[in-house]
Amino acid sequence: MKNGIEPTVDRGLRLVSCAGTRDYDEKCVRELKEDLMQVLLASNSPNTPKNEINGLTQRDTNLTEDINSAAKFLSMTLSSEPVSILMEERLLSRLGSTLLGTKGEEDVLVPIIFDLRALGWTATGIVGGVAGRLSQGPTFPQLAEEDVEPVEVGFLSSAKAGSVIVQAKQLEKALRALETGMQEVRGRR
Repeated sequence: MKNGIEPTVDRGLRLVSCAGTRDYDEKCVRELKEDLMQVLLASNSPNTPKNEINGLTQRDTNLTEDINSAAKFLSMTLSSEPVSILMEERLLSRLGSTLLGTKGEEDVLVPIIFDLRALGWTATGIVGGVAGRLSQGPTFPQLAEEDVEPVEVGFLSSAKAGSVIVQAKQLEKALRALETGMQEVRGRR
């Protein structure tokens, strides 16, 4: 792509989209907050010895003992609505009892990640543009007929990184479309 921005995919990174319950239950909300704090603590400092983390219960410290429990991908949206979470499927055992949402194999998502650190602050719309192009159905004549169908996507974007989120079952189709698009952009240089 332009400016050397290439998408990367960790095929082992499997995401699910969940939300907190709409029914206000103080115990459930407190559990979810505690569970989210565990995941965040483990993610921010996976090598911190458990005796250096103050205020955690035994249930909490069990999480910090597992170096693999650090989240590689966790996105939370907090608003007046129940919390919305896009997280790794493997973390469901830590948070699953306090969350609602699609948790079946057919709903697994995979992020296609774009490292945008090489771009200036004025570069905008890149990840949204890629997501939009995929969701409309790529229009490259060299793609196979099954690859021009739209891909269901979501996206998260910040100033220096972005992710196009696709269903695992559509990942290969999305990657073929991206590769074709990148070849087209390279050919215009």
